[in-house]
Amino acid sequence: NYRATVEATGARFVAYPDIPILHQLNKLASGGNIPNSAQTLVKVGEQLLPFLFDLMETEKPDYLIHDSLAGWGLMTARKYPIPTIATFSTFILHPRTPPPLSIKDVFKTFGQLIGEVGAYWQTRKRIQQQFGITSIGLLEAVMAKAPLNIVYTSREFQPQGHRFDEHTKFVGTMVSTRPKSDDFPYDFLDHDPLIYISLGTINNSNSEFYRQCFESFRDFAGHFVMSIGQQVTIESL
Repeated sequence: NYRATVEATGARFVAYPDIPILHQLNKLASGGNIPNSAQTLVKVGEQLLPFLFDLMETEKPDYLIHDSLAGWGLMTARKYPIPTIATFSTFILHPRTPPPLSIKDVFKTFGQLIGEVGAYWQTRKRIQQQFGITSIGLLEAVMAKAPLNIVYTSREFQPQGHRFDEHTKFVGTMVSTRPKSDDFPYDFLDHDPLIYISLGTINNSNSEFYRQCFESFRDFAGHFVMSIGQQVTIESL
């Protein structure tokens, strides 16, 4: 989907291989169950490692840069020890700054985690036997850190931002001119009050949430911009 955008920067685009099971795994990885998503992302890495190892051999890169959710980049770095950088489009987790979960959610997540351990260890064993490297852990699958980490927010917005050393760089937002234009009615943004609603870029397929927004604000005298992503159609709402 982003090929034209990438090539517009002058970069050469190389697509992931068209492996049928990857489409199924990608859907499972965005289901909202974090331990299941983590375990699924390890399986995604298992599928991609042969392709990535071939790329490393042919391209012989000077650096390896991977997203914090692309743990297969971290696993590749374990076989090819070159300078590695991780990028974070969300906050970066620190052992002393756990996510703000209620006691109920903590027990729920722990129960989900126990249910995924068996499948994870099977995948970990296969990766060790087939590729001779240690698999990423479940936490690394959703927060794959590197010797250098670039976080797209400011230290002031990062929870416990003062705890991060020189290995983590807070560079602010990456908002720039996009080569792709659209027909969004920007004059609409002049209205006051203006409310923006978005679920982000990963778990944004919750149609019921959008409908609850309509219901909750039905009598509110304001203007709204709702970003629904690419999985939900406007017609369905």
